[in-house]
Amino acid sequence: MSEVSHDREGSAAREAGAEPVHGRPAVASGFVNFRDVGGLHTADGRQVAAGRLFRADWPDSLSGATARSLTRVPVTRVVDLRDDEEVRHSADHFRRADFNVVRVPIFGGSAASLVADGVSLTELYTSVVTDTALAVTRAVAAVADAPRPGAVLVHCTAGKDRTGIVVALALSAVGVTLEEVAADYSATELNLRGAWLTRRLEVLGRYHGYDLSDRAELLAGSPAAVIEHTVGSVERAWGSVPDYLLAHGLTAEQLGRLRTVLLEPPGTEGEA
Repeated sequence: MSEVSHDREGSAAREAGAEPVHGRPAVASGFVNFRDVGGLHTADGRQVAAGRLFRADWPDSLSGATARSLTRVPVTRVVDLRDDEEVRHSADHFRRADFNVVRVPIFGGSAASLVADGVSLTELYTSVVTDTALAVTRAVAAVADAPRPGAVLVHCTAGKDRTGIVVALALSAVGVTLEEVAADYSATELNLRGAWLTRRLEVLGRYHGYDLSDRAELLAGSPAAVIEHTVGSVERAWGSVPDYLLAHGLTAEQLGRLRTVLLEPPGTEGEA
C-alpha cells in the first residue's frame, strides 16, 4: 500500500499510523482532518477528479514518512491560509520539506481572538466572504495556478473554517452541487471532536486566561446549514460564485484552469 491512498474502510489508515477521517479519506499521518475532495459531482454530471485537491488541518509535526507520502500524491502546492500570528508560533513544516507554499492569510488578526469574541459561525463566514473577498479569491487562484501535474493541499489550523470556505467556493465555482459541497464541509466536525478539540480548548484557554469550553461549536462545529448559507449569500449578492470570484480578481483564464484542474474530462466519469 502506498503511504497515501484512498481508504473507504479506515483499516488502511490505522495500519499506516494515521487517524481515520470522515469524508473521502486519504492516508497521511500527522493530520486529523486530511482528505481528498475527489468524487464530488457537478450539476451537469461531471465529477471532481481524485488526487487533485486535498484539504487539511495543520499537523503538529510533519514526519519524514508523511512528507514522502504527500510528495508521492504528488502534492505540488500547499496553500496556507493561517494568519501571521499563527505562523509565528509554529514550525514551517511544509517549507522545510521543500513544498511549493503559497501563503494567503484570511483573518485580519488572530484566529484565537475571534474565538474569544464568541461570534457565530454564520457571522464569521459572512465576514470572511465580505471583508476578505480578495484574499479568498487569491486562495482559489492559487489552486487554479498550481504547477501541473500534481495536487494542491489547502490548509489552515483546523481545516474547517478558512479551508472550508475556500474549498466550498472553489468547488462551487466549477459546478459541484451545493448538497455535495455541504456534505464535504460537514464531515469535518466528526474529525475534530474528541482529543483535537480538548487540546485546542486547553491551548486557547491558557492563551486568553479563561475557560473557553462554551466555544466548542465555533472551534469544531461544521453544520451543513452554515456553508449552505455562506454560498447562498455569495450567490444572492453576486449572482453566482464564479461572478463573485471574477469580481475580486480571478481571471476568466484562471476560472477555466480551475475547471481543468479539478474536474474529470467530460465523458470519463466512472472509468477505472
